Amino acid sequence: MRIHPLGRAAAAALAACFAPVAIAALDPITDRQAGGIFSNTCNDPGQLKIRLYGDTLDIERGGIAVKASKLRSNRKAPAGAPPVPGFAATVRGQAPGGPVELTLTHDPRGLFARIDGSATALAPLGASTVGQVLRHCDPNRNRLPGTPIPLEEQTVDALLKRPGFAAAYRAALGPLVREGWIADLSGPSPPLRQVDAGGTRYWLGASCKPHDCGDNNLVLLWDEAGRKVHGLVHRSGRQTLFGQPPPAVARELPRLWAEEWRRR
Repeated sequence: MRIHPLGRAAAAALAACFAPVAIAALDPITDRQAGGIFSNTCNDPGQLKIRLYGDTLDIERGGIAVKASKLRSNRKAPAGAPPVPGFAATVRGQAPGGPVELTLTHDPRGLFARIDGSATALAPLGASTVGQVLRHCDPNRNRLPGTPIPLEEQTVDALLKRPGFAAAYRAALGPLVREGWIADLSGPSPPLRQVDAGGTRYWLGASCKPHDCGDNNLVLLWDEAGRKVHGLVHRSGRQTLFGQPPPAVARELPRLWAEEWRRR
């Protein structure tokens, strides 16, 4: 059967409508290193913020959003441009009204995004938007590669890598060392924090038995200077102190345990 030339043109146009469309997005390295939310007031949704990940670049303030598409990222500094301290990448996109650009920089203070681009495109967010510099809201993104993670941002199993802790902990446990979830601190755990008990400054850690946190959990206190560990294990309604805590610390441990496992 012969197809009329106009029929071929119509078929081609129809096929084009259903052809896959390439969606521009961040390169994978930039996405992994910088993706997320930037804001100088991360807990206030009404303030200026940037959402950047994958094929998304939204700049928002007070419920108004400028959305950019056709994203392109470049991790090479612009040729001939003055050097930017801590340069990480540029991200460009097209918003209604014109182009939008972020310059990403990373230094010991954190990961930052400077907003530039068309004043017309950014006008809905206010005249002060162009040139604003926002910091990433994720502490892990803000940390420079290779920078040690502060202990207060880690969980209790990180103590096993501290000098002297593992030996002191196992000695303090006594027979409890035979229970795997107690000995290896491998269960769910909140971040470490520092507390004072009996006149001594301790790192407070908590851990629990995987899939059974409500009935099997523990808290421990690590005196890093004195290389001593004291703690309390809660197992099926029974509580056991370990590490021979001084009387003042022994009185504090049930309260600290309740804070970690009964008030959350």
